[in-house]
Amino acid sequence: MRDSEWLQNLGAGDTVAVAAGSGYGSRDRLTTVERFTKTLIITTDGSRFRRSDGRTMGGGYHGQWLERPTQERKDAIRQALLAVQFRHIKWADLPLATLEAVKNLLPKTP
Repeated sequence: MRDSEWLQNLGAGDTVAVAAGSGYGSRDRLTTVERFTKTLIITTDGSRFRRSDGRTMGGGYHGQWLERPTQERKDAIRQALLAVQFRHIKWADLPLATLEAVKNLLPKTP
């Protein structure tokens, strides 16, 4: 199914991937279609996308657009979000046992 067909077959309650900016990154996200107007797809987070091509109105270079939420795409979004969450952990504040448990989960480095 082509992307234009996929957009036309979306229904309220469907999950969609939102690509933001260029390439895959931590600004990408998953959301749910809330409703439709004659020309727009409106998601539960209030974002509005054109029904014709799935892009935001006037987004310019850093616009957003809808993509199929394939498992690969969902995994890429989840991975990027987890990487951002790990960046904000105050590792020095964690108990030694927790840090050692995390270390044991990570790949061994030479």
